[in-house]
Amino acid sequence: MQLLSDYHFHKSENKKAAYFANSNPWWSNELKKWMCTNPKLIKSVLADDRFTVHSYQVKPLEEKTHTNFTYISAIVDYFPLALEATAHKEMRKRDAQKLGERVGSTLNLLKSEVGANIQALKQTTQDINLYAELIEPNVRRALLHLADLDSLANHPIISISQLFDQAISIRKRIGINNQIAELLQLLPAELSDDDKYFRLSMFAVGYDSLLGSITESLVRTLLLNKNKRINEIKWSEELPNTGVPVIERVAKYDAELGNMVIKKGQRIRLYLESAGFAKTEDSLYSSLFFGNGIHKCIGQHLSKAVWQIFVQELVQIDRHFEIKSLHYRTEDYVFNIFDEIKVFFYD
Repeated sequence: MQLLSDYHFHKSENKKAAYFANSNPWWSNELKKWMCTNPKLIKSVLADDRFTVHSYQVKPLEEKTHTNFTYISAIVDYFPLALEATAHKEMRKRDAQKLGERVGSTLNLLKSEVGANIQALKQTTQDINLYAELIEPNVRRALLHLADLDSLANHPIISISQLFDQAISIRKRIGINNQIAELLQLLPAELSDDDKYFRLSMFAVGYDSLLGSITESLVRTLLLNKNKRINEIKWSEELPNTGVPVIERVAKYDAELGNMVIKKGQRIRLYLESAGFAKTEDSLYSSLFFGNGIHKCIGQHLSKAVWQIFVQELVQIDRHFEIKSLHYRTEDYVFNIFDEIKVFFYD
């Protein structure tokens, strides 16, 4: 399949061929940035202080579009993945502390809720969208609890973390900004703005990445086991796929990478997902899914635990399945998230 756009490179049907066609970085004329799919080079970039995270400040966009993004501008400073030096260290420590305090009750809540959903799936005689009826509501509920945002459990929430996707439309970015404003108003008045932004950022940073990793891993596992009953499948203990296939860095200085030189100020897209295909045609777990260096995801162990809860409950289903339809979330150029996984269970 020939890709129509480099923005969708990570959605290629033949990913192994796409990822390993080039061992050196190459320049995308469409994106005006470098592309790298070599796991060894990616790992080295993420640990190299000649590269830094991209600045996600929106002031240039505000000036260009004459649009106010006040709330996006404020919340960006609460994401460790968008920070460096002392600011990164302090926010990462704050996230880790909250994670440690609430991870136990979060996983207990998730197991209880997923278990109840699975009991219903054992008996259903209709097509069911596993994303809408099993995965999304449970991931959202668990992460709201993790971030101490239980009061928002019944409130619809869009993808806040897509604010990091530079390719989304202005309309969508305005929607994200408006939702942040709305959620801030819904939170208890006694909370400080600092605490409100912190809690929302903690929820947002995990929401899309977990949805993507769980749905990708589930779909790929089902596709490889079409003729088996759910409880006959050999499920991986680790996430075999990631929903965060690509991240970016910016060169602080001219830096040689492979046989290429990344000039100061140029951006490079790092396809973390390629590491999963390094040894097999079908993706296998790789620690590189969670990055490398000082920005490595602190939610790695939580992600594994969430996946294992879904697997432990799914294997209770002693039924065959048929995949009716699959659909990726549209207008998304960073995450891989199946927002439709329609299946039919039968005996």
